[in-house]
Amino acid sequence: MVGVFDGQDMHLYINGKQVGTRRSKFDQTRPGGRIPLGCVLGDPDNIDAALRNTAYFCGMIDGAWVYNRPLTERQIIATTTKMRSGRDVRPLT
Repeated sequence: MVGVFDGQDMHLYINGKQVGTRRSKFDQTRPGGRIPLGCVLGDPDNIDAALRNTAYFCGMIDGAWVYNRPLTERQIIATTTKMRSGRDVRPLT
């Protein structure tokens, strides 16, 4: 699973395929700021009651990488393909 934030939109990829895009309410992440991994931050102003509370992933996260730039779709596909083949994958530089 890969999440990409390009300064306007958030993109979600699963197994190298884009499965969702949503406009962000924020235009950036503050340098040195927190990036929540494994949770969905609730929005108390959301009209959908199910999205008002923060929810946490109940499981294990392995191999989390954070970049200071959005990855391209080509980079995501290449990395996902390597991971699925069992090859050793290193973070992109």
